[in-house]
Amino acid sequence: MRIWLPPSEGKTPPSTGPALDLDRLVLPGLRDDRIRVIDALSAASARPDALEVLGLGARSAQEIASNLALHGSACAPAARLFTGVLYGAARLDLVAPGALDSLPVRIFSGLFGVVSPADPLPDHRLAMGRDLPGVGSLAAFWRPRLEPALREETGSQEVLDMRSGPYRQACPAPWARVLRVGVVREREGVRRTVSHDAKKWRGLLTRALLAEAPSGEAAEAVDRIARGLRARDASRDEHRVVDVEIDEARATRAGGTIRSVVLVID
Repeated sequence: MRIWLPPSEGKTPPSTGPALDLDRLVLPGLRDDRIRVIDALSAASARPDALEVLGLGARSAQEIASNLALHGSACAPAARLFTGVLYGAARLDLVAPGALDSLPVRIFSGLFGVVSPADPLPDHRLAMGRDLPGVGSLAAFWRPRLEPALREETGSQEVLDMRSGPYRQACPAPWARVLRVGVVREREGVRRTVSHDAKKWRGLLTRALLAEAPSGEAAEAVDRIARGLRARDASRDEHRVVDVEIDEARATRAGGTIRSVVLVID
């Protein structure tokens, strides 16, 4: 089983570490494409209207500065750089450095296309949903590059897809056996889609799966493992997964399948 994650807007910039070395990143065949996006981001970040071009708020001047120092900034493994809600729950940062390389996890990135948890990355800000001058739509740019690279890497393994939006568009993977994970909250018979907190539940599921390293069918593993998940919300109220709904596999024209996995929380 492979687990595909989005990146995180929340990051902890490393104060020490090696400089960016593209030759150390997973899928080195993407090197020239990564250089092209890095150069385009550096140029965009130097513009007077950089905040608008990159879709950042007025308080993001420091993030713009990090984009201008990509080659000279200290790097940390992606598992430690990303610190948003999903990563706070997944706790990839607790994995021993020597074991990060062996995790069956790929993290999608507007800047680097896709990386592994072990890849040393600098602080940066670039969402996959942006149109970057000189490159265009990042999802459209990366799609023809990521599809063949990840198809070869994934082989016949199932993919547990924790991504959403443009990160999924960057590699739809119609050739793979994909399980897409969603989260809903059910109260008094009424269901509502969970948005922000869904990141936490996906992170908890990622952590539980990596801890157990289950074999066999991914759907069976998720169904069994997810039912034991619990988490507290911002008010410290505890919630749990009360059901896991997995639909029938739908065949794609490219020879893969898609299944929806819905975590139902109370």
